[in-house]
Amino acid sequence: MNGKSCTLLIFLVGVFFLPAIACSSMEASDQDISHTQVLLDVAMQWTEAAVRTKASELTVAAYKSPTSPPPTATTRAPRPTSTFSVTPDPSTPTNTPIPPTPTETPIPPTPTDTPIPPTPTNTPIPCNWAELVKDVTVPDNSTFLSIDFFTKTWRVKNIGSCGWSPDAAIVFTGGNEMSGPSVVRVGTAVFPGESIDISVNLIAPQGPGTFSSVWMFRTEGGETFGTGESAQDPIWVMIRVMAELDEDDPLDFAHNYRAAHWYNPEEDLPCPGPGYDDQNGSITYSPAPRLEKGYQDDEPALVMVPSGGDDGMITGHYPAIEIQNGDRFVTLIGCLDYSPDCNVTIKLKYRADDGDTLTLKKWEEKSDEEWTRVNINLDSLDGKSVEFFLVVNSNGNSYDDRVFWLSPRIERSD
Repeated sequence: MNGKSCTLLIFLVGVFFLPAIACSSMEASDQDISHTQVLLDVAMQWTEAAVRTKASELTVAAYKSPTSPPPTATTRAPRPTSTFSVTPDPSTPTNTPIPPTPTETPIPPTPTDTPIPPTPTNTPIPCNWAELVKDVTVPDNSTFLSIDFFTKTWRVKNIGSCGWSPDAAIVFTGGNEMSGPSVVRVGTAVFPGESIDISVNLIAPQGPGTFSSVWMFRTEGGETFGTGESAQDPIWVMIRVMAELDEDDPLDFAHNYRAAHWYNPEEDLPCPGPGYDDQNGSITYSPAPRLEKGYQDDEPALVMVPSGGDDGMITGHYPAIEIQNGDRFVTLIGCLDYSPDCNVTIKLKYRADDGDTLTLKKWEEKSDEEWTRVNINLDSLDGKSVEFFLVVNSNGNSYDDRVFWLSPRIERSD
């Protein structure tokens, strides 16, 4: 064992046994205390010697290090430059900076589901179905005299899925039969999508009045059908029957005013009307009218009042008259007395041989204490069947528009 090891052993023995010696000697005599003190002094000396020896060995080892030259007697080892740097204790967690809370990206709204349109269902086309294309002849409210013969023609289209045989027909189902047949055969095959004209011969009933005749379709097998969305609507003819013109005096419009068809833009009017009706319009017969300036006449007049509101109107449609060479239409027109706000347009229209309706003459009349004398040559209509129309239109509001036609007539030379 070398010296270093022996010294260290002695030091350790002293350290471990010194407390025991001290404890066992608590009750010893003074001699024992003196002996113990000697032992303690010796142990302390050994310990100091061991410490000095160890320090010398450490110094020598430092000198022998290749990286650290021994210091000279006059040079002290330089103190390291103090660069203040705190190295964090690895056992102490460093506070990692909390990153900023990211801005929340707005959640886009949940797209609403676009409703899927329902799958269209194919509505089956009825087997038997008709469509009224047009009234070829005798449109609604055509005028006739009693016992006039006429032919009504409808143009119809087969819009069903089944064809019509020649034995298919139209059948009378209601209204006035007008002396016609109850069944009229189609007479030819009509395939889906094709059109055909169907006619029936009729006679105007005794008038006056408005009359209608209603018809449905019927298959060869007896099934009835019609027009409209449900294939159940009928077709019809509607006519107006006028009273007969007075055979003794057919050219006097005042005398035959009941034979005319009177109407406003929306409806027919009663004849005669209930007094002076400035709401619906009216027609009255006056045997001795009082004209402007208070003049009392002794000839009969027709007093016409147009319907209410702006641009009101009243029309009288007369049966046809055969015009001869030299015929003239004559009358006196104006506003009645006590009609200070009267302001109208008066027209004489005509339709010759079922042609277009045309204006023969027109006049502007107002309450100005004046009236207009009318005398129109009709030679241009010679030999024609002419229907005349007496028309009054209000110029603005119809209130106070009371117009007279004094003794309107056709004068005929012998």
